[in-house]
Amino acid sequence: MIKLLEIATTMVIFLLANKVEDFYSSDLIELHLLNGNIEYVKVNKSNKYSCPKSCSINHFHNALILKNEKKIEKKMNYNLFYNNKNKIFLNGINVINAFEIIETKKSKKNKVSKTERNRLDLKNFINKYN
Repeated sequence: MIKLLEIATTMVIFLLANKVEDFYSSDLIELHLLNGNIEYVKVNKSNKYSCPKSCSINHFHNALILKNEKKIEKKMNYNLFYNNKNKIFLNGINVINAFEIIETKKSKKNKVSKTERNRLDLKNFINKYN
């Protein structure tokens, strides 16, 4: 009986840890910029690191969220800034559209992981990180 209780407790802790990890994980975002470029960034509320603008690796670039527009010109790293007019800028370039990339995890039934691409409302995106 004790072993059964220990196994059940372990399973509950494992499931809760997965839920907490999903809640605090970074958001993967595809940004369409005014100059025609498409950038892929990884955003988290508590990001302390961002990729340099010269990063040429094909991955989701870590981006910092800046609250002060004057800091944008001095930064040599990926940064997101939003102003009071509900406009978002990536590295000083206006963002036209944003899509959230959701990667589903592999399971025993599905051997291949799938990705979904959902359109983000820029206003909701701003409120999430405000």
